Amino acid sequence: MFTRMRLLTVTLALLAGRSLPADELPDFGLMFNNDADLSFTDNDPQRSAANLRAEIDGLAGTPVRTLMFCAGTDVLYYPTKVSSVWGWRETSYTQYHEQPRNEDEMWYQRIEKIRKGIEAGIDPIRVAGEEARKLGMYFVPSCRMNDDHFIFDPFNYPLTGEFWLKHHEQYTIKDSPILSDEHYGNLLDFSHQEVRDFRRDVLFEMIDRYQDIMDGLELDFNRSQILFPRGKGPERAHLVTDLVRQVRQRLNEVGEKNGKRYYLFVRVPPTLKNCTWAGMDIAAWMKDRLVNVLIPAQLMTLSHDMPIDEFVALAAPAGAAVYPAIYPRTTYQWPIPRVPTQDHYTEPATREVTPELVCGAAANYWHMGARGFQLFNFQHEDMAVRPYTDRVYRILRDLARPQSLILADKVYAVTPGYYLDHEDTYQYRKQVPATFNGSDLVELTMIVGENYSDRTSLAYPDAVVLRVGFSHLAEDAGMTVRLNGENLFEGPLSPQLIRPATAAPVSSAAMAAEVYLQIPIDHPTMLKQGRNLLSFELRSASDDPAKPTAIAECAVAVFYERQYLKMLFE
Repeated sequence: MFTRMRLLTVTLALLAGRSLPADELPDFGLMFNNDADLSFTDNDPQRSAANLRAEIDGLAGTPVRTLMFCAGTDVLYYPTKVSSVWGWRETSYTQYHEQPRNEDEMWYQRIEKIRKGIEAGIDPIRVAGEEARKLGMYFVPSCRMNDDHFIFDPFNYPLTGEFWLKHHEQYTIKDSPILSDEHYGNLLDFSHQEVRDFRRDVLFEMIDRYQDIMDGLELDFNRSQILFPRGKGPERAHLVTDLVRQVRQRLNEVGEKNGKRYYLFVRVPPTLKNCTWAGMDIAAWMKDRLVNVLIPAQLMTLSHDMPIDEFVALAAPAGAAVYPAIYPRTTYQWPIPRVPTQDHYTEPATREVTPELVCGAAANYWHMGARGFQLFNFQHEDMAVRPYTDRVYRILRDLARPQSLILADKVYAVTPGYYLDHEDTYQYRKQVPATFNGSDLVELTMIVGENYSDRTSLAYPDAVVLRVGFSHLAEDAGMTVRLNGENLFEGPLSPQLIRPATAAPVSSAAMAAEVYLQIPIDHPTMLKQGRNLLSFELRSASDDPAKPTAIAECAVAVFYERQYLKMLFE
C-alpha cells in the first residue's frame, strides 16, 4: 500500500510524464536486440514458432539478461489496428518465383511465411517475450521510429506502410538533410502532429498489447536517425521530447495499474552533436528523467571511439545508464597477426568483427563509464546449424563484465569511415581514411581503454603491435611514425610492407587498405589509458593528385602469452 508521500510523488511524476522514482536501475546484463527478420522461417506456422523459441533458447546460460525484439515501424509483425501488417498489399516484389535468384525475388516466400503465421495466430513478439521470461530475462519490445528500408522504391517496396501511401504528399521530409542522397526526403517528417500522433499510437498499442510480458519499451531512433527536413532538427527537438514524454507517461500509467515498473530504452546517434542535428535533446530527456537507458549507436558498424562519456555525464545525475551498441561487422579487413607474414593475407578480407576487435571496443567503453552493452544484428548466423556460432558465444562471454577482458587479446582501432559518416550528420566524421593531401603529416587519436603502465600487473601484455593500412603509396615512400611523441619507426616503407593476395572490397567504406605496415611496440607503457596521439610523417607521397596517399586503417593489437597463462592457472 502506498504511503501518502509515495502517492504524492507518483501523482506528480505522472503529471510531469517523468520516470517514477525507484531504487537504482537493475542489472540489465548484456542487451540483445533481435530485429525479428527470422521470426517466420517455415511455411508451417507452428514450426516457425518452434524455430523462434530455439533461437531465443540459444541465449540460455549466456550473459544476455535483456532481450529487445523489433515489432517493426510502419509495417508490423502483429495484427495491428493502427498501422499496417506484413504482407498487407501485393507489389512487384511479392510476385511468385519458383527459384528466386536474388533478394528481391525472395520477398514472396518471406511474406507468405509471415502471412500464414499471422493468420494462424502466431505473434512472434509474444512468442519471443514468453520464451525470454522463461529464461529469466527482461523483455523489451522495440519500435523503429523512422525506418528507411523502403525509401529507395517507396511505391513498390513491401515495407512501405499504408499511412505513408495515403499521406506522403503532405507528411514527408522532402528536403533531405543528407546532401548526397535525396531519397531520405521520402521519410516521414516529425514536424507534423499527424506523424507524431501516428507513431505515438503505434507505441501505445505495443504497450497495451504486451504489458503483461514486457519490462519496458525501446524507441529505436537509429533506423534511421532522420526525423526532420534539412537544418530543422535542433529547432524542432522539443517535438520529439514531447513524444518521448507521452510514452514515458503511458508507461508510468500502465505501471501503476499493474504494480510494476516499466523502463524506457532509447537508441540514439553516437554523439551528442549528432543527436542535436537529428532533433533529439538528450539533455532535456535526462533533466526531466524521461529515459532510463541511453544506447548510443552507429548505424551499421562497430565503433571504438564513440564519445559515450558525454552521454554518461548527462545520464548519471538523472539515474539513467548508458549501454553503447556493439555491432558484428566492420569495414573489410584482415585479422591482425602477432608476427605478420604474407600467409596471413591470403584469405579474402571479411567484414565480420573478431572477438579481439570487440574486446578493444568494450575496454574503451567500460573506461568511459558504460554500464553494459547492447548487441545489434548478431542473430544473423547459420540457423541451419544452430542459432549462434562459437564466435558469437565467445563475444558474449567477453562482454559479460569488465573483469572478463583481463588477459583477453584486444584490438584498439581508429574507427574506419563507413557509408555517409563523412558528412558528419547522424554519425560523426571518422578520422580514417586520412589523406596526405598537400601535407606530409597525418595525426590520429586512438582510445585505449586499459592501463598498461604497471609492468607487474597481470594485465600487462606480452606483445603489442601497431598496424597501419595505406592506399596509393609511392614505391619509394619513407615515413616516421610516433606514438605520443616517441619514435616507433623511421625509414623506407617498402621493405616492411605486406600486400594482401587479393584486394579488399571497398563496400560502403570510403577506401580500402592496399598494403600494410606492422610495427612492434616494444614498451606497452608507451600506451596511455585514454587518448593516444599517433603521428605519421610521410616522405615521397603519391604524385597523382587524384589518388593521394592515405591511411585507410590504423589499429593497435594487444597479445598475451598463452603458455604463460596455462602455467599461471595450473
